[in-house]
Amino acid sequence: MYFNLFLDLETLFDEIYKLGLIFNKVDNALELIQEWSSRLAYIVGKASGVKPSEKVRVALIAFPERGSIMVAGSGNCYGGGGLKMITLAGGINVFGDSPQPCPVVGPEAIIERNPDVIIAYVSYSYYDPCTFNTSKPLEDVYKLLISMPGWDRANAVRNNRVYVYALHRGHVGLGLIPGLAWIAKFLYPQLFKELDPVEWVYDWLRDNGVKEPDKVCKLPWVYPAIPSK
Repeated sequence: MYFNLFLDLETLFDEIYKLGLIFNKVDNALELIQEWSSRLAYIVGKASGVKPSEKVRVALIAFPERGSIMVAGSGNCYGGGGLKMITLAGGINVFGDSPQPCPVVGPEAIIERNPDVIIAYVSYSYYDPCTFNTSKPLEDVYKLLISMPGWDRANAVRNNRVYVYALHRGHVGLGLIPGLAWIAKFLYPQLFKELDPVEWVYDWLRDNGVKEPDKVCKLPWVYPAIPSK
């Protein structure tokens, strides 16, 4: 037997319950399952109401600070999720037809697929809101992306819908759900105007034993800020 807690929302809660049985922590497991399954249902429920003609087309880029354009393809892409995350958030993955889970593409592929939104997440070693003293790394990646040759023709760049966010120590396990909250907020800020992904991240950190994350993690989690309208 092995667990796939890190990357699969479909089996996540069942595996948490089994771990509760193994470590005699069933009550704790059930508490976590109740809390986070309701949050997952909230996002999926609202996103499922988006009409097919109104679905946002998105490119999800992993770790652009490493010098390549690795996108979410037909599966999960490291700790940031992938096809399932975008689908659950009500979006369309423009690279969802790739046979690879995390293909590396050239800059021209973004122009050809022309996403409405570009989302990029950076590793916590590159930028961590809880330990760094500047948000410049986020801004640097953002400037890098919007200055890619020809990307000014892509809808996402033309409409100022490029976002870079911090993948704090990997959105894995239950952390996939705050990660999903970010994606939903990027795609449909009005539909999810009451949703605050930062608070979900803080709750996840508290569940992982981080004391007062709202006081410890003082820097922005995303750049630029998501517009309220």
